[in-house]
Amino acid sequence: MEPSRVWMYQRLDSDGYLSKIFIEKVDEFIEFATKQELFRNMNKIKCPCIKHWNGPYLDVDTVKLHLYK
Repeated sequence: MEPSRVWMYQRLDSDGYLSKIFIEKVDEFIEFATKQELFRNMNKIKCPCIKHWNGPYLDVDTVKLHLYK
């Protein structure tokens, strides 16, 4: 069974801030991505944000910032 992706579409809470679940899931994604062999070799991961669509390899902080935006 494919995991639920509902959290991706509920980025903001009722006050307009990043939701707790969104932040947790982004952290889970970053944790998973940094365990991959390519990360260990390059110290970068592909950016899955809407602008880059899994395009360039970027540092973790930049990817996290792109996902939060």
